[in-house]
Amino acid sequence: MNIAGKVLLAEKEYSVDTLKIITGHSVLKDLDSISEELLLLCSVIDNPYLLPYFLETFYSMQLRDENLFHFALLRVQVDSQLRMNEDIQKYYYVC
Repeated sequence: MNIAGKVLLAEKEYSVDTLKIITGHSVLKDLDSISEELLLLCSVIDNPYLLPYFLETFYSMQLRDENLFHFALLRVQVDSQLRMNEDIQKYYYVC
């Protein structure tokens, strides 16, 4: 179910854009195959203030696919870096 940029999975709303970054797919097809750890990562990215409460969970969880999770984290890092650079450029040209 899609609601203005959101997807309902397991009775929780997730950002379509964040799911695309995490999965590495520009088009989301099989939403039910997204693992629990990636959905949890999506929740934390959409609400970073949750991260302190989930650090231990991420540390101790059994990952279904370590490489998949690793690349999801890399994509998040790259996306964050690109956004930060955009913000810096906007600030630089304003001053």
